[in-house]
This record gives sequence, structure tokens and C-alpha cells, in this order.
Amino acid sequence: MIIVIIKIQKYTLVSNMAAQIQSHDDVTLTAPSKTMWDMGRGEHATVAALVEMSEGYELRLREIGIFVGAPVLCVNQPPMQAPKVFQICDGVFSLDRDLADKVVLN
Repeated sequence: MIIVIIKIQKYTLVSNMAAQIQSHDDVTLTAPSKTMWDMGRGEHATVAALVEMSEGYELRLREIGIFVGAPVLCVNQPPMQAPKVFQICDGVFSLDRDLADKVVLN
């Protein structure tokens, strides 16, 4: 008799979880975000967010024109993981992977 009760409780728990999952319409799967480092030569994009960086880095990026909504062009993609060259607004800047990975694009 105890075994039957455990099986019933287990089935009820699984049924409740399935019902909860089905009742959430706001759950969506999203693709990984693209960063400036993911850009290839000649590719255009727009800055969507600056993530996981200190306030000092964020301020400096804004000073050179990297802010949400700013247009970005990858000018050069050197070999061997060397810093990439980007045109941002009216300037041309070189960013290494650590910093370019923190700039999310649309």
C-alpha cells in the first residue's frame, strides 16, 4: 500500500510540474548574444548593451563613442587573435577580445 501511495504522489508531482510548464507563455528560448568580437571584416552592427565591466571602462567606452544605439563597423580582423579594428562614429579604434566581448550587438 505504501508503494502505491508513493507512485501516486510521484505522478501527481510530475503532472503538476507539466501543468506549470505549459501554463507559462512567457518562457522563450533566445539565441546567444553577438558581441563586437564576433564581428567579421566589413560587418555592420548597432550596440545593444555594455555588460560586466567596471564603471571606468564603461565611461571610457562612452567617451570614444561606444554607447547603446551607436553604429559599429569592423574594419579589420587581424590573424592570431590580435585586437580587431572598429570604426565607431567618426573614430577608428582597436579593441582586444576581453573588452570587445563585453559589447553586445543587435
